Amino acid sequence: MGIQLIMEIAGMATAVIGSGWISSIVLRKKYLREIDVLNTEIKKKDAETDTAEIENIERILKIQIEYIVEPLKKEINGLRKTINFLRLALEKIGVCPHAAGCPVKHELQNDKDCD
Repeated sequence: MGIQLIMEIAGMATAVIGSGWISSIVLRKKYLREIDVLNTEIKKKDAETDTAEIENIERILKIQIEYIVEPLKKEINGLRKTINFLRLALEKIGVCPHAAGCPVKHELQNDKDCD
């Protein structure tokens, strides 16, 4: 009876230890699957965030073009037309019959602020 009792105790101990080991393996696999699912969700959220950031940047660029670039282009084109008009007028000063007493010509020649 003593040997049988020892064998039964050893069997129960083996069953307890073995079942704990098996359950730990099963739990480990379960947790690894959960980690994989969470990593996949993180990658998906990162991609969504990147897409949202790109969309925000595109909106900002469109706003800048609409409210800054386009008005500046219009102003620059207007300035070009004005400069061309003035250039043509200044070129005609030399052939003007009143060039000798032209106040505009004298003012431009005496203007020290322009280089």
